[in-house]
Amino acid sequence: MERVFRVLLVLALFVVPFSVATEVSAAYKGYARPDSLITAEELKSLVDAGSVKVLDVRPALKYRLGHIPESIQVHRSDYNASPAKYDHTRPGPEQWKGLMDRLGIRNEDTVILYDDGNSIDATRLWWIFKLYGHKDVRILDGTYNAWTAAGYDTQMFAPDITPSDYVLQPANAAILAEKDEVLAFIGDASAVIVDTRSQAEHTGAQVASGAGKGGRIPGSVWIEWTDAVKDGFFLPAEELKAMYAAKGVVPDKIAVPYCQGGVRGAHTHFVLSELLGFDNVKLYDLSWLEWSNEDLPYEKD
Repeated sequence: MERVFRVLLVLALFVVPFSVATEVSAAYKGYARPDSLITAEELKSLVDAGSVKVLDVRPALKYRLGHIPESIQVHRSDYNASPAKYDHTRPGPEQWKGLMDRLGIRNEDTVILYDDGNSIDATRLWWIFKLYGHKDVRILDGTYNAWTAAGYDTQMFAPDITPSDYVLQPANAAILAEKDEVLAFIGDASAVIVDTRSQAEHTGAQVASGAGKGGRIPGSVWIEWTDAVKDGFFLPAEELKAMYAAKGVVPDKIAVPYCQGGVRGAHTHFVLSELLGFDNVKLYDLSWLEWSNEDLPYEKD
Protein backbone atom coordinates (compact mmCIF):
# COMPACT_ATOMS: atom_id res chain seq x y z
CA MET A 1 0.00 0.00 0.00
CA GLU A 2 2.83 2.40 0.86
CA ARG A 3 4.48 1.71 -2.49
CA VAL A 4 1.21 2.43 -4.33
CA PHE A 5 0.90 5.71 -2.43
CA ARG A 6 4.43 6.73 -3.49
CA VAL A 7 3.64 5.96 -7.15
CA LEU A 8 0.44 8.00 -7.01
CA LEU A 9 2.29 10.87 -5.37
CA VAL A 10 4.90 10.91 -8.14
CA LEU A 11 2.17 10.87 -10.80
CA ALA A 12 0.42 13.76 -9.07
CA LEU A 13 3.60 15.80 -9.05
CA PHE A 14 4.14 15.36 -12.79
CA VAL A 15 0.66 15.03 -14.34
CA VAL A 16 -1.26 17.74 -12.49
CA PRO A 17 1.22 20.58 -13.12
CA PHE A 18 1.28 19.57 -16.79
CA SER A 19 -2.49 19.91 -17.11
CA VAL A 20 -2.47 23.26 -15.32
CA ALA A 21 0.29 24.55 -17.58
CA THR A 22 -1.34 23.45 -20.84
CA GLU A 23 -5.01 24.11 -20.16
CA VAL A 24 -5.52 27.76 -21.05
CA SER A 25 -8.86 29.54 -21.27
CA ALA A 26 -9.97 30.07 -24.86
CA ALA A 27 -10.23 33.81 -24.26
CA TYR A 28 -6.50 33.98 -23.55
CA LYS A 29 -5.65 32.14 -26.76
CA GLY A 30 -7.10 35.00 -28.78
CA TYR A 31 -9.95 33.14 -30.45
CA ALA A 32 -12.69 35.02 -32.28
CA ARG A 33 -15.45 33.02 -30.59
CA PRO A 34 -13.93 31.72 -27.35
CA ASP A 35 -17.29 30.41 -26.10
CA SER A 36 -17.07 27.65 -28.70
CA LEU A 37 -14.48 25.97 -26.47
CA ILE A 38 -14.52 25.09 -22.80
CA THR A 39 -11.73 23.99 -20.47
CA ALA A 40 -11.96 20.96 -18.22
CA GLU A 41 -12.10 23.25 -15.18
CA GLU A 42 -14.94 25.29 -16.64
CA LEU A 43 -16.79 22.13 -17.63
CA LYS A 44 -16.49 20.67 -14.15
CA SER A 45 -18.27 23.69 -12.69
CA LEU A 46 -21.14 23.27 -15.16
CA VAL A 47 -21.36 19.51 -14.61
CA ASP A 48 -21.43 19.99 -10.84
CA ALA A 49 -24.24 22.52 -11.29
CA GLY A 50 -26.16 20.19 -13.60
CA SER A 51 -26.57 22.97 -16.15
CA VAL A 52 -25.26 21.31 -19.34
CA LYS A 53 -25.76 18.26 -21.51
CA VAL A 54 -22.45 16.49 -22.14
CA LEU A 55 -22.02 14.09 -25.05
CA ASP A 56 -19.15 11.60 -25.10
CA VAL A 57 -18.32 11.16 -28.80
CA ARG A 58 -16.18 8.05 -28.39
CA PRO A 59 -16.89 4.38 -29.14
CA ALA A 60 -19.15 2.61 -26.65
CA LEU A 61 -16.38 0.45 -25.16
CA LYS A 62 -14.29 3.47 -24.17
CA TYR A 63 -17.37 5.08 -22.68
CA ARG A 64 -18.11 2.01 -20.56
CA LEU A 65 -14.56 2.02 -19.20
CA GLY A 66 -14.99 5.54 -17.85
CA HIS A 67 -16.47 8.88 -18.84
CA ILE A 68 -17.23 12.36 -17.53
CA PRO A 69 -20.06 12.12 -14.98
CA GLU A 70 -23.55 12.39 -16.48
CA SER A 71 -22.24 12.37 -20.05
CA ILE A 72 -24.17 10.43 -22.69
CA GLN A 73 -22.45 8.26 -25.27
CA VAL A 74 -23.01 8.88 -28.99
CA HIS A 75 -20.85 7.94 -31.96
CA ARG A 76 -20.75 7.88 -35.75
CA SER A 77 -23.25 5.07 -36.24
CA ASP A 78 -25.82 7.20 -34.40
CA TYR A 79 -25.53 10.28 -36.61
CA ASN A 80 -24.31 8.97 -39.96
CA ALA A 81 -27.10 8.59 -42.49
CA SER A 82 -28.07 4.97 -43.06
CA PRO A 83 -28.50 3.77 -45.71
CA ALA A 84 -26.32 6.17 -47.68
CA LYS A 85 -24.39 6.11 -50.94
CA TYR A 86 -21.21 7.29 -49.21
CA ASP A 87 -19.82 6.66 -45.72
CA HIS A 88 -20.12 9.38 -43.05
CA THR A 89 -23.01 11.10 -44.82
CA ARG A 90 -24.72 13.65 -42.57
CA PRO A 91 -28.10 12.64 -41.11
CA GLY A 92 -31.33 13.84 -42.63
CA PRO A 93 -33.66 16.12 -40.62
CA GLU A 94 -35.90 13.39 -39.24
CA GLN A 95 -32.98 11.18 -38.25
CA TRP A 96 -31.43 14.15 -36.46
CA LYS A 97 -34.62 14.98 -34.59
CA GLY A 98 -35.00 11.35 -33.56
CA LEU A 99 -31.46 11.29 -32.21
CA MET A 100 -31.96 14.53 -30.25
CA ASP A 101 -35.19 13.16 -28.77
CA ARG A 102 -33.50 9.91 -27.71
CA LEU A 103 -30.57 11.77 -26.15
CA GLY A 104 -32.90 14.11 -24.28
CA ILE A 105 -31.45 17.22 -25.93
CA ARG A 106 -33.64 20.32 -25.95
CA ASN A 107 -33.17 23.32 -28.23
CA GLU A 108 -32.22 25.58 -25.33
CA ASP A 109 -29.61 23.20 -23.88
CA THR A 110 -25.93 24.06 -23.67
CA VAL A 111 -24.28 21.00 -25.24
CA ILE A 112 -20.64 20.06 -24.59
CA LEU A 113 -18.91 17.55 -26.87
CA TYR A 114 -15.70 15.63 -26.26
CA ASP A 115 -13.69 12.72 -27.57
CA ASP A 116 -10.10 11.56 -26.98
CA GLY A 117 -8.71 12.03 -30.50
CA ASN A 118 -7.83 15.70 -31.03
CA SER A 119 -11.57 16.51 -31.11
CA ILE A 120 -12.05 15.01 -34.56
CA ASP A 121 -15.35 13.28 -33.73
CA ALA A 122 -16.48 16.08 -31.43
CA THR A 123 -16.07 18.69 -34.16
CA ARG A 124 -17.87 16.50 -36.70
CA LEU A 125 -20.86 16.29 -34.39
CA TRP A 126 -20.49 20.02 -33.63
CA TRP A 127 -20.84 20.76 -37.37
CA ILE A 128 -24.05 18.72 -37.59
CA PHE A 129 -25.46 20.55 -34.58
CA LYS A 130 -24.67 23.83 -36.34
CA LEU A 131 -26.11 22.59 -39.62
CA TYR A 132 -29.43 22.09 -37.83
CA GLY A 133 -29.32 25.41 -36.00
CA HIS A 134 -28.47 24.48 -32.41
CA LYS A 135 -27.29 27.70 -30.79
CA ASP A 136 -25.06 26.70 -27.87
CA VAL A 137 -22.71 23.80 -28.57
CA ARG A 138 -19.07 23.72 -27.43
CA ILE A 139 -15.97 21.54 -27.61
CA LEU A 140 -13.90 20.43 -24.61
CA ASP A 141 -10.40 21.76 -25.36
CA GLY A 142 -7.80 19.13 -24.59
CA THR A 143 -10.35 16.32 -25.03
CA TYR A 144 -11.26 13.74 -22.40
CA ASN A 145 -7.57 13.52 -21.58
CA ALA A 146 -7.63 17.05 -20.14
CA TRP A 147 -10.41 15.97 -17.77
CA THR A 148 -8.57 12.91 -16.49
CA ALA A 149 -5.21 14.73 -16.33
CA ALA A 150 -6.83 17.28 -14.04
CA GLY A 151 -7.77 14.46 -11.65
CA TYR A 152 -11.52 14.93 -11.96
CA ASP A 153 -13.88 12.05 -11.21
CA THR A 154 -15.13 9.71 -13.91
CA GLN A 155 -17.93 7.18 -13.83
CA MET A 156 -18.72 3.91 -15.59
CA PHE A 157 -22.51 3.86 -15.52
CA ALA A 158 -24.75 5.67 -17.99
CA PRO A 159 -27.13 8.33 -16.65
CA ASP A 160 -30.89 8.10 -16.98
CA ILE A 161 -32.21 9.95 -20.02
CA THR A 162 -35.55 11.71 -20.23
CA PRO A 163 -36.53 11.82 -23.91
CA SER A 164 -37.20 15.27 -25.31
CA ASP A 165 -39.25 16.73 -28.15
CA TYR A 166 -36.60 18.57 -30.13
CA VAL A 167 -37.93 21.27 -32.44
CA LEU A 168 -36.24 20.78 -35.78
CA GLN A 169 -34.74 23.88 -37.38
CA PRO A 170 -34.19 24.43 -41.13
CA ALA A 171 -30.76 23.27 -42.27
CA ASN A 172 -28.18 26.06 -42.48
CA ALA A 173 -27.11 25.73 -46.11
CA ALA A 174 -24.56 28.54 -45.67
CA ILE A 175 -22.11 26.16 -43.97
CA LEU A 176 -22.47 23.39 -46.55
CA ALA A 177 -20.99 23.05 -50.04
CA GLU A 178 -22.29 20.60 -52.63
CA LYS A 179 -20.22 19.30 -55.55
CA ASP A 180 -21.58 21.75 -58.15
CA GLU A 181 -20.64 24.69 -55.95
CA VAL A 182 -17.19 23.25 -55.32
CA LEU A 183 -16.75 22.76 -59.05
CA ALA A 184 -17.55 26.44 -59.57
CA PHE A 185 -14.98 27.44 -56.93
CA ILE A 186 -12.10 25.85 -58.87
CA GLY A 187 -10.05 28.74 -60.23
CA ASP A 188 -12.21 31.32 -58.45
CA ALA A 189 -9.93 33.87 -56.75
CA SER A 190 -12.60 34.60 -54.14
CA ALA A 191 -12.46 31.05 -52.76
CA VAL A 192 -9.86 28.62 -51.47
CA ILE A 193 -10.43 24.86 -51.33
CA VAL A 194 -8.61 23.25 -48.40
CA ASP A 195 -7.62 19.58 -48.44
CA THR A 196 -7.40 18.48 -44.79
CA ARG A 197 -6.34 14.87 -45.46
CA SER A 198 -2.88 13.37 -45.11
CA GLN A 199 -0.16 14.40 -47.53
CA ALA A 200 -0.19 10.94 -49.11
CA GLU A 201 -3.91 11.24 -49.84
CA HIS A 202 -3.43 14.77 -51.19
CA THR A 203 -0.73 13.71 -53.65
CA GLY A 204 -2.61 10.58 -54.68
CA ALA A 205 0.03 8.19 -53.34
CA GLN A 206 -2.56 6.74 -50.92
CA VAL A 207 -6.11 5.86 -51.86
CA ALA A 208 -8.31 5.54 -48.77
CA SER A 209 -11.03 2.91 -48.58
CA GLY A 210 -14.10 3.89 -50.56
CA ALA A 211 -12.35 6.39 -52.82
CA GLY A 212 -12.65 5.78 -56.55
CA LYS A 213 -9.17 7.09 -57.29
CA GLY A 214 -6.26 8.92 -55.70
CA GLY A 215 -5.62 12.61 -55.98
CA ARG A 216 -7.20 15.93 -55.04
CA ILE A 217 -9.63 18.57 -56.18
CA PRO A 218 -7.77 20.82 -58.66
CA GLY A 219 -6.20 23.88 -57.10
CA SER A 220 -6.82 22.78 -53.52
CA VAL A 221 -4.23 23.67 -50.91
CA TRP A 222 -3.06 21.08 -48.39
CA ILE A 223 -3.23 21.80 -44.65
CA GLU A 224 -3.68 18.61 -42.66
CA TRP A 225 -6.32 18.89 -39.95
CA THR A 226 -3.90 17.73 -37.24
CA ASP A 227 -1.72 20.81 -37.77
CA ALA A 228 -4.27 22.86 -35.81
CA VAL A 229 -3.82 20.93 -32.56
CA LYS A 230 -1.05 19.89 -30.21
CA ASP A 231 -1.47 17.32 -27.44
CA GLY A 232 -5.23 17.58 -27.85
CA PHE A 233 -5.36 21.37 -27.43
CA PHE A 234 -6.07 23.81 -30.23
CA LEU A 235 -3.17 26.10 -31.10
CA PRO A 236 -3.43 29.80 -30.17
CA ALA A 237 -5.13 32.03 -32.72
CA GLU A 238 -1.98 33.79 -33.89
CA GLU A 239 -0.29 30.49 -34.75
CA LEU A 240 -3.38 29.30 -36.57
CA LYS A 241 -3.71 32.53 -38.55
CA ALA A 242 -0.11 32.37 -39.70
CA MET A 243 -0.38 28.72 -40.71
CA TYR A 244 -3.48 29.19 -42.83
CA ALA A 245 -2.44 32.55 -44.29
CA ALA A 246 0.77 30.96 -45.56
CA LYS A 247 -1.39 28.82 -47.86
CA GLY A 248 -3.73 31.64 -48.88
CA VAL A 249 -6.52 30.72 -46.46
CA VAL A 250 -7.54 34.19 -45.27
CA PRO A 251 -10.75 35.71 -43.87
CA ASP A 252 -11.80 37.60 -47.01
CA LYS A 253 -12.04 34.37 -49.05
CA ILE A 254 -14.66 31.65 -49.03
CA ALA A 255 -12.98 28.67 -47.35
CA VAL A 256 -14.07 25.21 -48.48
CA PRO A 257 -12.50 22.42 -46.39
CA TYR A 258 -12.86 18.82 -47.51
CA CYS A 259 -11.38 15.42 -46.67
CA GLN A 260 -12.41 11.84 -47.35
CA GLY A 261 -15.94 11.98 -45.93
CA GLY A 262 -16.47 15.27 -44.10
CA VAL A 263 -15.05 14.34 -40.69
CA ARG A 264 -11.58 15.87 -40.85
CA GLY A 265 -12.95 18.75 -42.91
CA ALA A 266 -15.46 19.52 -40.14
CA HIS A 267 -12.54 19.89 -37.72
CA THR A 268 -10.98 22.53 -39.98
CA HIS A 269 -14.40 24.17 -40.40
CA PHE A 270 -14.55 24.58 -36.61
CA VAL A 271 -11.05 26.06 -36.48
CA LEU A 272 -11.65 28.56 -39.28
CA SER A 273 -15.16 29.67 -38.33
CA GLU A 274 -15.05 29.58 -34.53
CA LEU A 275 -11.42 30.06 -33.53
CA LEU A 276 -10.39 32.43 -36.33
CA GLY A 277 -13.77 34.02 -37.00
CA PHE A 278 -13.98 33.43 -40.76
CA ASP A 279 -17.47 34.47 -41.83
CA ASN A 280 -17.76 32.26 -44.91
CA VAL A 281 -16.72 28.63 -44.39
CA LYS A 282 -18.50 25.89 -46.32
CA LEU A 283 -17.72 22.23 -45.65
CA TYR A 284 -17.77 20.02 -48.71
CA ASP A 285 -19.44 17.30 -46.71
CA LEU A 286 -19.36 14.39 -49.17
CA SER A 287 -15.76 15.28 -49.94
CA TRP A 288 -13.39 12.94 -51.76
CA LEU A 289 -15.72 9.96 -51.42
CA GLU A 290 -18.13 11.62 -53.79
CA TRP A 291 -15.64 13.58 -55.90
CA SER A 292 -13.40 10.60 -56.70
CA ASN A 293 -16.29 8.33 -57.62
CA GLU A 294 -17.93 10.71 -60.08
CA ASP A 295 -16.87 12.22 -63.37
CA LEU A 296 -15.22 15.31 -61.93
CA PRO A 297 -11.80 16.90 -62.58
CA TYR A 298 -8.92 15.95 -60.35
CA GLU A 299 -5.16 16.18 -60.17
CA LYS A 300 -2.36 14.18 -58.56
CA ASP A 301 1.40 14.29 -58.28
